[in-house]
Amino acid sequence: MSGEELKPKSTTEEPVLVEHKEVVERLRSLSEVQVQPSVFMKSRVLANVKASQKEPWWAKWLWPAVTFGLVAILVLGWFNQPNLEKQEPFTSTYALDQPYLIRFDIRALKDQPVAYAEVSLEDSKVQFISKKFVDIQRSKNLVVHWENLLGKQYLPVAIKGVEQGVSNVKVRFYNKDGEIIKHQNMVFHFNERGV
Repeated sequence: MSGEELKPKSTTEEPVLVEHKEVVERLRSLSEVQVQPSVFMKSRVLANVKASQKEPWWAKWLWPAVTFGLVAILVLGWFNQPNLEKQEPFTSTYALDQPYLIRFDIRALKDQPVAYAEVSLEDSKVQFISKKFVDIQRSKNLVVHWENLLGKQYLPVAIKGVEQGVSNVKVRFYNKDGEIIKHQNMVFHFNERGV
């Protein structure tokens, strides 16, 4: 190499402008060349789109886990069914000298040939109460004719405990021939606090 080539060229000299023009021309020629995407570009883009739409890891276990849980609850519920025949149909604890309405649902009996209902108190620990019929407190049996119950949802009988202990109240529904259509025994536990 000669010493002249190593000298820095000034910016005003013509050869620098020629070089600049060459660079500009080469860049223009490159811009005319069509850029082709990589052969694997389509598969890469699709893989990225699918990866962004992928379900979270727990989603694939959600349905099997919920299904297994429900089946387990059903199986445990089936084997742990309470024996309703051994239990009292109605048992509660109530405070003494407080009025309580016996809410015996009679809507299911609308299609039955009921003539009257009878409510029986089996001992002296409980008694009927009524503001309208004061003499009812001495009675141990109460008979209500079915015509008086039409349009009602519940048997309208109120009781209160007068002594501490357990008391049975029997409710029976009879047809016109005196045959029992439905009956239920209710057990009431009376104490001072009702707990």
